[in-house]
Amino acid sequence: MASDKKEKPDWDEIFKLAPAEMRGYFDRKSIKPSFDYRDFAAEEHAFSLTVAKSTGYDILEDLQESLKKANAERIPYSEWAAQITPILQAKGWWGKKRMVDPKTGEEKLVQLGSPRRLRTIYWANTMTAYAAGEWARTQRNKDFLPFLIYEPSKAVHPRISHERFYGFIARVDDPVWRWLYPPNAWLCQCWVRQISEWEAKKKGYDPKSEMPEWARPVKNKRTGEIEWVPEGIDPSWKNNPGMFRAENVSDFLSDKIENMPEERRKVAIEDIVNTPLLPAMLDIKPPDKYAIPIAPVPKGVRKEFDEPKPPRPAALPAKPAAPAPADRPVAPPAIEPAPPVAAPKPDGFKVEEILAPQKQSGVVKLSNDSLQHIIKEHEERGLGIDDLRKAITVIAAPVGVVKRKEKEGKESNTAIFVGQAGDVWWRVAVKYVATAKEWWLTSFHRKSEKAAKNFLEAAERKGEKIK
Repeated sequence: MASDKKEKPDWDEIFKLAPAEMRGYFDRKSIKPSFDYRDFAAEEHAFSLTVAKSTGYDILEDLQESLKKANAERIPYSEWAAQITPILQAKGWWGKKRMVDPKTGEEKLVQLGSPRRLRTIYWANTMTAYAAGEWARTQRNKDFLPFLIYEPSKAVHPRISHERFYGFIARVDDPVWRWLYPPNAWLCQCWVRQISEWEAKKKGYDPKSEMPEWARPVKNKRTGEIEWVPEGIDPSWKNNPGMFRAENVSDFLSDKIENMPEERRKVAIEDIVNTPLLPAMLDIKPPDKYAIPIAPVPKGVRKEFDEPKPPRPAALPAKPAAPAPADRPVAPPAIEPAPPVAAPKPDGFKVEEILAPQKQSGVVKLSNDSLQHIIKEHEERGLGIDDLRKAITVIAAPVGVVKRKEKEGKESNTAIFVGQAGDVWWRVAVKYVATAKEWWLTSFHRKSEKAAKNFLEAAERKGEKIK
């Protein structure tokens, strides 16, 4: 029987493997100059090639192209460094120089290029690509290798703070891998191995055992912000690059789309919807929480849901009380209670309680779970991908939009778009998640012209039609 075991390659030789997933990851990375490594968040490793002290120097494209070439041609670190060093030196990005910090205006003596910095750049960008590629393969193989085990670092001087992770076993889909998947610090050489259920049990896997997910407050001296970071994890490496990219592909695409002119935005979304992504999401279930943008939200609808409602009129002042009789003591005036004082945070709290701030979105997203539910779990409706592509065009150009009121006069968080695509009338429901400022497709149905118009007329009579 074939063994589940595999040796982790030395990171200095990682490009000699160059799996397709790793190459694709590198090709999709953008570039982002910065002055200080603390200027970019941990998630930047998933999307951008970032190099501190690169502001003002035209070097990032050179670095990106050289790393892509090294990846494709399987060039190890020593050869890559020999090729890129003269290019960086010719552009002045080498040795120590005085630079003005764009954030503070202060002039500082800083380290630009050096053999040590090149090694760090090579490591950071190859290891994130390697980790993302491994995560993609892990997802494909999880049906027959459903567990991951955290293996010891092969570094000469391993971090003591990572020793508590050694030998930890959890299912591939366990949320612990959101933050525990290595690398977990700069130059970290920890790794994970995908194993079978048989091996997991042999090694003592207990489904009730959990890795303590306690976080500590870390102040970013650069920005002054407090981050809550899992114990033992470096703030710059608190996210799983592969999982983060998969979970946030919709945000990544949405950001690009939202910055486009209106017509280009419409074309871009149509291009995404008409790629093989949709059928692939239906036939080959992608990683959890995978989503894509499928339609722009009309401005009028966004305004109706996004803008705060005017405050209710203040109640009329109460009628003054009659003066107390002279022989009755007057009660002291009521004192407004002091606002409650927030209890101090404990030294740590669970990682899942840490919520990242969300940006407002002007596009409707479709998750793989919703797609499976709408089409596969309701096959009796006879809906398919082509029907979905037609129905979602109604969101951008509806005949009418309804925002129903719930019981006790409360407003619904669902917008119902009604319109015609081709010869068919559609009713499309989109849920607005106010806490995250996001729009999600929840259902779509064919309707007769009569039923669609009757629905809109009834909504108008009730004051629920907003467009």
